[in-house]
Amino acid sequence: MENTKKETSIGMKIFKKILIGILSLLVVLLIVVGVYVSVITAKYYRVGDIELTSTYSNENIDSTSLLMLDMNKEYQVATYNIGFGAYSEDFTFFMDGGKSAKAKDKDSVLFNTLGVAKVLNSLDVDFAFLQEVDLSGTRSRYVDQVKLINSKLNANYEVTYGSNFHVPYLVYPFHDPIGKAESGIVTLSKYASDSAMRYELPVDTAWPSKLFDLDRCYTVNRSSLPNGKELLLINVHLTAFENKGIREKQLANLEIFLKSENDKGNYIVMGGDFNHDLWVTFVGDYNSDEKYYPSWLPKKENITKEEEWVQVLNQDFVDFLDSINFSFKIPLNEPTCRTSQFSYNPNTSRAWVIDGFIVSGNIKVIEDSVMVVDDSSLSGFRNFLYSDHNPVTMKFTFI
Repeated sequence: MENTKKETSIGMKIFKKILIGILSLLVVLLIVVGVYVSVITAKYYRVGDIELTSTYSNENIDSTSLLMLDMNKEYQVATYNIGFGAYSEDFTFFMDGGKSAKAKDKDSVLFNTLGVAKVLNSLDVDFAFLQEVDLSGTRSRYVDQVKLINSKLNANYEVTYGSNFHVPYLVYPFHDPIGKAESGIVTLSKYASDSAMRYELPVDTAWPSKLFDLDRCYTVNRSSLPNGKELLLINVHLTAFENKGIREKQLANLEIFLKSENDKGNYIVMGGDFNHDLWVTFVGDYNSDEKYYPSWLPKKENITKEEEWVQVLNQDFVDFLDSINFSFKIPLNEPTCRTSQFSYNPNTSRAWVIDGFIVSGNIKVIEDSVMVVDDSSLSGFRNFLYSDHNPVTMKFTFI
């Protein structure tokens, strides 16, 4: 009996020690979490509207070495979301229902980033809008993509970078943390800009969601034209995953800017990742027959929960563009963005057209020139080889 009491007493002491240990660990964990949340909240900021300083793809040139715009010349522009070098064909993204938040390894980032540079050299466009380009980040294995791409470009380009994602360290998602990130959008131009600006777009400001969202923006490069007006190159990457009307607010913000510049008679080419279903918006709705409804675009009744972020463009914005004689130009030959829920399969992967261009009424787009770059137009390339997006090109002249 006495032994039983001793054993019980020893057992209680062990239990108390274990309980105290567990509680101590929980207290430490709560302190660590509290400090982390406090620090990341304190470091949160928005870049705001700021003037940008352009650099050059060739360190031996400056703005005087670049070309001058000609009212009678034909130009070509490209837009390409390069997915921070992570999106190899087998990459799946956690916010699309996939697995990963960062690239598999540094080699894959180098392969994809060098591939993007190779595509740009092959296209040899006058202007290019790039999105999701990392300066530094855990997710891109600390490859400076801006520097790497610039070092591989054959032509002389003015390079303008605008930050739209900057976090000290995100532990989200817990299974594959995003980590540190400094990323943005990049505009390349063979023609000198007189000025460049970054303008912020509305974002979700609620805590804690604001800590995980991008610092959405658009950048504007202005170049003088011989007729006294300006060409505005606008690079944009709109929000995707939201349910608080942020998209409508961003589009309303763009309306104000576009109307102001249109009233001045300026020439506008906006390109980028609009994160909206542009095919259904402009080509055919979900009830269209197969002739106008591509096989890669999911039918409305078959859209999964993970695909619900792909919404049609707000009708108010479409009507606004019509009211000021602006046009939305999208490719019809291939999709521009694949699902990242699963690895890419050319026979089964869902895809959309979410990348394209908006042009003012004094810009004439060459007929049938808005095209997704694929294996039929670029040797050695195939759909979604270096990113979950395909590059899109367009040719235009001034009116």
